[in-house]
Amino acid sequence: MEPATRQADGSVRLTVEEILFDMDGTLIDSIAAVEAAWRSWAAEFDVAMAPGVAFHGRTAADLVASLVPGERFRAALERLEALERVPACPVLPLPGALELLARLPPERWSIVTSAARPVAVARLAAAGVPLPARLVTGDDVEHGKPSPAPFLAGRLGTGPAVAFEDTVAGLASARAAGCATVGIIGTYPVEELRAHADHVIEDLAAVTVAASGPDGLVMDLQTTRGAPRR
Repeated sequence: MEPATRQADGSVRLTVEEILFDMDGTLIDSIAAVEAAWRSWAAEFDVAMAPGVAFHGRTAADLVASLVPGERFRAALERLEALERVPACPVLPLPGALELLARLPPERWSIVTSAARPVAVARLAAAGVPLPARLVTGDDVEHGKPSPAPFLAGRLGTGPAVAFEDTVAGLASARAAGCATVGIIGTYPVEELRAHADHVIEDLAAVTVAASGPDGLVMDLQTTRGAPRR
């Protein structure tokens, strides 16, 4: 298949066999809900959370293990997952997400998320996003993002694939798994995304499906140099 090409209108054309989406911050606007759950959990377990977005894109188990002693790990993880299953803030689809998924053959796309499976299913349902045929969660891999394991598990084949991600850890994971990478601005500064993404877009409304057939998908991306939306 042809590599990415620049079109006359300035868009980037990609031809791939499959698409892999991150969930939080890519398909759904759940960042506020995620951070609210972490703040409540940290207060309950007397954990000092470092400022910034370093915990986005990593599994709950990975983060909990780095913040609490081993003897408290299981109780702390179970409590965090319970908080995340009942969002304290609305969870909504991000611009363009539902429209893009509706244009994609179900066998051509999957979701790769660091969330635990019950949390992922609950958030997708809250946002009205359909469950994909292949959903890879933090429960399904031994090593989470930025390890390539999650995106390798999400790959449906060995042909050209593109991954849409909003975090540095996720982009690094996807790139290591052999995917072309598209950064979604919002969670990380654009400059940080550019260091790990082949292309950067505002949101999924910037993606148009130009053609879909047995040989794959042709998509046009309206790339951006703008600042994060949030």
